[in-house]
Amino acid sequence: MESWMVIAIGAAVLAALMLIISLVMRSKRHASAKQTSQLREGFGPEYTKAVADQGRSGAEEDLLKRQQRADLSPKRTLTAIEAARYNESWTATQAQFVDNPGAALIAADHLVAEVVAARGYPAAEFEQGASALSVDHPRAVQEYRAAHEVVLRNQHNALPTDELRAAMVQYHAVFTELMDSGVAAAAPAVAR
Repeated sequence: MESWMVIAIGAAVLAALMLIISLVMRSKRHASAKQTSQLREGFGPEYTKAVADQGRSGAEEDLLKRQQRADLSPKRTLTAIEAARYNESWTATQAQFVDNPGAALIAADHLVAEVVAARGYPAAEFEQGASALSVDHPRAVQEYRAAHEVVLRNQHNALPTDELRAAMVQYHAVFTELMDSGVAAAAPAVAR
C-alpha cells in the first residue's frame, strides 16, 4: 500500500473519530441543558436557591437526589378524620394568635411539621422535611422556610407583630397546600 493511501485512510479515520466525539459532546450538552430546564421548571424558586447555595452542578446533583429519595418514599393522603383534626388545630392556632402571637407561630410551625410528617415526608429535622417537600411543593417550601426563619428569629429577639402575622400567613399557605393536595376523597355513599 502506498504511503499516500495510508495517510488518506488515517486522515479519514481521524476525521470520523472527531465527528463522533463532536456528536457525543453535543448530545451530552443537549441532555445537560434539558435536565437543567426540567429541574428549573420543576423546582422553581427552589432551583434558584439551591444554585445560589451550591453552584449549578452541586445544586442539580442535590435536586436529582431529592427526586430519587422522593420516588423511594411513598406519600400518603390524609383520612377525613385526620384532615378534620388538623383543620381544627389550625383554627385554634389562628385564634391563639390574637392573645399570644409568638406562641401561635410556634404552634403553627409544629402543626405544619406534623402535617408534613403525616403526609409521608421525612421530618425529623426541619431542613430534611423542607428538602423532601420541595420535590412536590417547590413554591410552598419557600413560604415554609421563610416562616420557619421568623420563628427562629423571634425566639432570640421578639419581632414586631406584623412580621409574625406575615409568617402566620405563610404557614397558612403551606398548610392549605398540604391539605388541599393530600386529603383522601370521601368514599361514595352506598344506596340502600
